[in-house]
Amino acid sequence: MKRHLFSLLFGGLFCILAPVLPGLTSPALAQSRVTSGGFDLTAQEGIAFDAADGTYRATGEVQLVAGDWVVLADTVEARLGAAGRAVSSIEASGGVFVRSPQVTARCAVLTLRPDRGEVVLAGPGVVLQFDGSRLVTDGVLRLDTSAERFTLDGAFVLQWGEIRLSAENGSGALDAAQLASIEASGSASLQGADWRAAAERLRFDEAASKVWLEGAAVVQQGDMVLSGAGLVYDLGTGSLVLDGGAGGRISGALGGQ
Repeated sequence: MKRHLFSLLFGGLFCILAPVLPGLTSPALAQSRVTSGGFDLTAQEGIAFDAADGTYRATGEVQLVAGDWVVLADTVEARLGAAGRAVSSIEASGGVFVRSPQVTARCAVLTLRPDRGEVVLAGPGVVLQFDGSRLVTDGVLRLDTSAERFTLDGAFVLQWGEIRLSAENGSGALDAAQLASIEASGSASLQGADWRAAAERLRFDEAASKVWLEGAAVVQQGDMVLSGAGLVYDLGTGSLVLDGGAGGRISGALGGQ
């Protein structure tokens, strides 16, 4: 009887200490919540800790708060740093939502280094949300929040109000939590309510409120088609100006879109 009571008391004490002393836990142990000074991890189907590599594995409606980062997903692997208190890397999959002061995004697979601000979002269904616009791709979106830069490996669409920008790949800059600029190439296009323009490359600048299309630009509106070396679209006024280039062979303007 005494031996049985001792086992019960020891088991209860171990469950209390396990979240605080992760190095003492076994890989088979499952919990609904693990918390420390550096992170808070909860999961509906359980959490296991692998002491060998300092990794928590959580499944089922997982929520992880690590510093300024919040991650929601079906499964999460969170590896601890050298001190064993803060999370140094995160792998998440299945209906992933991630948010920080600079990033609001959804994806299928996430790789995150919270200490470095490095984020990799993989599709299908990557959505990077901004105030008034959103960037969508089925490829890979890499973010460096420290440098406020990102790259796009794969076709993407930027929806800015009624305007749609698209291309096969590109890179850009952030301004805090806002989109600042994009440079893209490969089947670059710009589409409005009743017109469409295409070129080899495009450049978007939020501060200038303009989009430039460069290289064999073509604009179509109804039955009218114009072509030239490039074009400029003003996001503020809705005017689109086509440039004939150095030769000046073709130049036109479509205003008041």
